[in-house]
Amino acid sequence: MRLDPTQQAALDEAVRLFNAGDYFECHEVLEKPWLAAGEPAKTFLKGLIHAAVALHHYRRGNSHGARVKAASARRYLEPYLPAAAGLDLAALLRDLDAFLAPLHARPALPPPPQRCWPLIGPKLPEL
Repeated sequence: MRLDPTQQAALDEAVRLFNAGDYFECHEVLEKPWLAAGEPAKTFLKGLIHAAVALHHYRRGNSHGARVKAASARRYLEPYLPAAAGLDLAALLRDLDAFLAPLHARPALPPPPQRCWPLIGPKLPEL
């Protein structure tokens, strides 16, 4: 698979950010090219975004989100294995699976609860 020059430039920057541990920024760099891409680049870029988001969720303590995004990253990237656009996808998925394996050994926790914002002012009437 070949990426166009804009997609490749975004990928190069995304790889730099990913390797520096800037997973959210990696996602941000890939989002615009992903939205504009046609297939097969669209699914490939989406898989890379999900891999970065999985690690972003992990870092923020959202084990549910990390597991879900890692699983979807695998689904999106498997068609491009073992490598695409100069990336060793087999190694990426292997390392992601190994890193997140301890999360799979524990029972799944529910997603974080929705925040409840307290009202300021008079109490609402009771029904």
